[in-house]
Amino acid sequence: MSLRSTKPYFDEHAALRDQVEHLPVIARELSTIEPDERFEVIERVAAFLAEILLPHCAAEERVLYPEAARLLGEEDGSDAVAADRAQVRELLGNLAIVDVRDVGETQEILFALNALLQSHLWREEELYVKLAGASDQKRANDLLERAGRRFRPSPPESPRIA
Repeated sequence: MSLRSTKPYFDEHAALRDQVEHLPVIARELSTIEPDERFEVIERVAAFLAEILLPHCAAEERVLYPEAARLLGEEDGSDAVAADRAQVRELLGNLAIVDVRDVGETQEILFALNALLQSHLWREEELYVKLAGASDQKRANDLLERAGRRFRPSPPESPRIA
């Protein structure tokens, strides 16, 4: 496996990263849009988190990180993924009850989500690079294929926040 062979996984991740990178843009624009429209934007963010991102993280926790740890002879990072999921769920809960007229509080939640998710995505991409250099390339590729099938978003029904 090479970095070239991990390109499909990085491309899938780029789609997630694209969504996450819209969070601070949305946060900055909140004060310029009407509360009804803010509510719709926050609903789209919540749908993305609940329907795409959290299931993606759950599959990583169950499949990708434990099997990658065995393959690479490294510590299993699924505890970090579980912690990320718990924090995302907490922030999603906060997003669900925030008064969208309170722009500052809503912005805080969106910025916190962005920081957490950027870190999470970076950690996963680092794992892809390690798998590209694994000594057992067949097992690494098989793992990425299995993991990819489990958390691949299914466009075009996937909620988009932007």
